[in-house]
Amino acid sequence: MVERESHLLWGRRLFLHIEEVNAAPQVHVQPGKLLLRVRPGSSVEQRRRILAAWYRSEVRMACLDDFVLHELAHLRVPAHGHAFIALLHAHLPSSAPWPVGLRPI
Repeated sequence: MVERESHLLWGRRLFLHIEEVNAAPQVHVQPGKLLLRVRPGSSVEQRRRILAAWYRSEVRMACLDDFVLHELAHLRVPAHGHAFIALLHAHLPSSAPWPVGLRPI
């Protein structure tokens, strides 16, 4: 794990910036960068664990949002047809055109 290492988050390329601070570890997304704040002297393995835990948290929240939206859409459209997909598109933020589970490969 090195400074300016490239990471992908929700389809966007971000460059890792590492800041050593005397505070609890934190991860922040800023325009074009992923800011990892760690304690001075933290090992590469500790930094990897912090970042991996943060990624899991991000994915969990996105999946939960998508799941709730998916189930609410079924209250109006029971099947997974074109009307269902159109309804999802109408209510998704513009930065996320597809829910996590429906993204085309």
